[in-house]
Amino acid sequence: MDTRDLLTDAFSRLAPLTRELVEGADGDLLHARLDPQANTLAWLLWHTARQQDVQVAALADREPVWTAEGWADRFDLPLDVDDFGYGHEPDDVAAVRVADPTLLSGYQDAVAAMVDAHLATLDADALDRVIDASYDPPVTVGVRLVSVVGDALQHLGQAAFLRGVLERRQERIADDFDQRAATWDDDPTKVERARFAAEAVLAAVDPRPDARVLEYGAGTGLLAQHLAPRVGPLTLADPSSGMRAVMQAKVERGILPDAQVVDLDLSQPVDDVGPFDLVALLLALHHVPDPAPVVANLAEVLAPGGSLAIVDLEPEDGSFHGEGFEGHPGIDPDRLRTWCEAAGLGEVDVVPCGTMERHGQDYPLFLATARRPAQR
Repeated sequence: MDTRDLLTDAFSRLAPLTRELVEGADGDLLHARLDPQANTLAWLLWHTARQQDVQVAALADREPVWTAEGWADRFDLPLDVDDFGYGHEPDDVAAVRVADPTLLSGYQDAVAAMVDAHLATLDADALDRVIDASYDPPVTVGVRLVSVVGDALQHLGQAAFLRGVLERRQERIADDFDQRAATWDDDPTKVERARFAAEAVLAAVDPRPDARVLEYGAGTGLLAQHLAPRVGPLTLADPSSGMRAVMQAKVERGILPDAQVVDLDLSQPVDDVGPFDLVALLLALHHVPDPAPVVANLAEVLAPGGSLAIVDLEPEDGSFHGEGFEGHPGIDPDRLRTWCEAAGLGEVDVVPCGTMERHGQDYPLFLATARRPAQR
């Protein structure tokens, strides 16, 4: 095997690895972070392809695939068209969002085709051509290609590790709520909290008697039970199958009459949900890995003039859930206001909504409400 064949084989491994990492990945998985400074799976896969594209296109003296084949328009990222991720800060990483995961694998496939075509043109002399004499020894084409594929493999390894950690985290959370579902309503403090939150939401929003309501992250539907006498049809969504089973049993027993129980993931846009006159969440948003797009999609399922109502924890020191919790230590009301306004919602209001006692400590809650304009 000569050097060109070796490089061709190494680069040929990148696209299949990317496809494996993208397969079955939803929005939560692609955009979740292990901590606020960490890279996301979407960013790692995007950057892996972008750095290959930029560097090999320069060696080939051609326009990168990113612009030449329209991938920049398809991704539509709020970044400079020449940006490929070097030096990104956490906010830049967060800006790399994809609605369609196959964009990531498709772009890598297109880059792989360009790289393979260029490698086929190289002989030993071309690989030995010096492209940067400022280093000792000077950097040749061959050395640069080894650097490019090494960088790609490093980032794909990080992506594989990240996906494994995130998937196990999702499984642990789901298993925990599944196990707790059957006895969830046995805690009188949870029942009272839902009653108090429902009264606050009803007072702030004053829904019509026929209002269509979605409770997102509904748990066992305690909030919905207290909303039900004042509103119209209910749709109850929760990612935990155990929680959904409890809610379905309540529907069958007439506790939540005529309610529909669904498995709904609003980390990605949906086309066949709603519209709703009221969307309500109780202590759910701080469990969402990436709240901003969920708020945006909650806004999208609102009917014109509909209201969003969120009761959640104010920022706390992490002691509420304790060590090992993989959500957020509360939600910053100012950030929530920004997410709502970015989603096109108006009349955003955030007010105190009592406290929760846990571990002998009181934790403040807030109620945030916002309204979708009657006309857009």
